[in-house]
Formats: sequence, C-alpha cells, structure tokens
Amino acid sequence: MTTPLVLATIFLLHIVVPPALQPPNWSGTWTSRPAEDVEVIRLTPGTGAARGWRPFIEALTRKPLYEIAVTQEADQVVIAFPGGETNMLTVPGFAMAAAPSDHVVDRGEWWTNSRTMAEWTGATLELTATTYTGWWRSAAPADVQPRPTDFHMRFVLSQGEVPDELVLHATLTDEKGEVEYRQRFRRAP
Repeated sequence: MTTPLVLATIFLLHIVVPPALQPPNWSGTWTSRPAEDVEVIRLTPGTGAARGWRPFIEALTRKPLYEIAVTQEADQVVIAFPGGETNMLTVPGFAMAAAPSDHVVDRGEWWTNSRTMAEWTGATLELTATTYTGWWRSAAPADVQPRPTDFHMRFVLSQGEVPDELVLHATLTDEKGEVEYRQRFRRAP
C-alpha cells in the first residue's frame, strides 16, 4: 500500500528533478557486433611498441558478438567486459565521488591498484581509471603514484541514436601508445 508520504515524495522528486533531467540508468546487458559497431578514431604508437594497440583493435573487431554488463548504483558504476576480471578493461568499480577512489587487489607478492572516478555531465557519464602495479616488498600502494606509462582508461557513455542504444567512447593509453574508438551497443533482450 502506498502511503501519502511516499506519494508526496515521488511528486516532489519529479518537480525537483524532472524525469527528462535525471541521468539515464545504463544498468543491464549490452551487445555489440564489433565488425559493424566499432569506429577507430585514433591509433598512436608509443615508445618501443612495434604494433601498439593495433592487436587489441584487430582482436576486438574479429569478435562476432561482444557483450558488456553495466551495474549502475548511486555510489559506483561497474562495467564487466568479456572475460570479467581477466579483461584489462574490467576494474572493480568506478567511484561516483568528488575525488578518485583506489581499489587495491592483493596478488600475493605484488599488488594492483585501480584509481577510478565517475562523473555525470548532463546525460553523459565519464569514467576514468589508472591501473598500476608494484611489489609489496618495495612499497605499499598508498606510497606509489601512477606513472605516465601506466594503463589509463577513459570511457564516455552516452545515448545512441535510438533509445536502447549505448555509445561507449573509449580512450586507452599506456607505454604501447594510445587508441581512441567508439563502440555502439544495443540493450540485450
């Protein structure tokens, strides 16, 4: 049974933040056909990398179907890419915060830190992450700052041309160079 207080709260929320102004909820499973849905914008080789990010793009566009799962909550956004935790694009979560958040994974003698952040700009969601590693015997994650050659990701999620289309604009950077691409996804049934 809906109480008058609940109805009043819903009414006030629609006045304060009309549905058209609320950020979209990207939660769910999304599919892409990379051969048709991936557009490479820029591919720049880094130092000492013969092929740079080209093998990544070649492998991505050879896949007949590519599926991601997005979990969007008030305090974080998680995108699970194919392969889950073994995929370098999957990080523990992008923190919805004013400052980046660290996610440390203990891998035995060494550690991995993913420094993440998520921010809304209108109906567009920007996700950033820098992943770097170190040996416990050398330094704790809190004592280490990322280097320019560490792995940096920037994802911008936005509405596609139709309501159930998501556009992932990705920029990936490390010692191999930089790749920028756009990939269209459709909500899975």
